[in-house]
Amino acid sequence: MPKTREQKEQLLKSYEESLKKVKSIILTKFSGLKTKNLFELKDELLKKGINYKVIKNRIFNLALKGKKIEIPSEILDEPLALAFSIEDEIEPAKIIYNFTKENDKLEILGALTDGKFVTPDKIKALALLPGRQELYARLIRAINAPRYRLLNSLTYNPRVLINILHSQINK
Repeated sequence: MPKTREQKEQLLKSYEESLKKVKSIILTKFSGLKTKNLFELKDELLKKGINYKVIKNRIFNLALKGKKIEIPSEILDEPLALAFSIEDEIEPAKIIYNFTKENDKLEILGALTDGKFVTPDKIKALALLPGRQELYARLIRAINAPRYRLLNSLTYNPRVLINILHSQINK
């Protein structure tokens, strides 16, 4: 059933709001992907707080023009679904990239970050970077490492002495 003009205007407004709020948008081509696999991807993205929607290309193109964002026109000729991320730029790229390894029907066409179009190659490179949580864990380990080394060096000699005395007592 075709959408009314009012529905299309609401859709345009929602796309424009999404373009304002989000940190990154991953553009994917999903044609040929089974519905079951599409819902698996949607569920995986939703667990991380990322929205995944099939869009109306013409209306999305109007939203892009309103924000003065340019993407290659051949991308808008494909059936598109977008992954919107408000909190993290890398997480949607990681999830979709890993999903494309298992499902060759899903294809990353590019992304929008900071109002600019990013090529699929750069998205794949971004997906290979460690995630935010992993970076936090590495930082905490790096901060704590000197403290643990100092503690080990201070307790090492008394431990050795206690072990020697204990072995002498047991003889």
